[in-house]
Amino acid sequence: NLFHKDHLNDIVVQFRRLQIQNLEVIKEVIFLKKLFVKENLYPVFLKGVPLINDYKDLSLRPMVDIDILFDSTDSLRAFELLKKNNYKELRYKSQNIQKLKKFSKNVHHLPELVGMSKISIEIHHRLTKRIHFKDCPLTKKVLQNKKTIDFYGENINVPSTEDRMVHQLIHCSLNSNFKKQLRVFSDIYQI
Repeated sequence: NLFHKDHLNDIVVQFRRLQIQNLEVIKEVIFLKKLFVKENLYPVFLKGVPLINDYKDLSLRPMVDIDILFDSTDSLRAFELLKKNNYKELRYKSQNIQKLKKFSKNVHHLPELVGMSKISIEIHHRLTKRIHFKDCPLTKKVLQNKKTIDFYGENINVPSTEDRMVHQLIHCSLNSNFKKQLRVFSDIYQI
């Protein structure tokens, strides 16, 4: 009785839309994991991907992109592998490997890529921005302490529980300056 019927219908439509989008993200994660492993690349999936398992329903944790961590040398290999598989830069002009190396010195991830699914893929080589830390205090720890979880029938690597918590806090505070980050509080609660 508190909601008008049209508003309830809008909520149901949004709920279904988020379920469908997250199913597409799950499908893309499984595809990416298999593609990387074929090339002896072992990604650590960040942020929303490890969290989706913790929510009761797919629609409760909207995901708009896939964040993946590699060490600095593997990040370039992973980027090139995706490009060979028809992924394209989202916001940047295509760059050769030398320009990518230069680009990566100033940022914590390579240019976003999109494939057929139109889901943005961010390949990270560090978890903090260089303006905050010359050497990222978390990246090496996340790569060393990664754990494997069952992700809809496929094993994927994710940060340890402690590292997920720290990464969420760093992302919310330092990387995003507390802007548009209310979801982080729900994520921390789930962790």
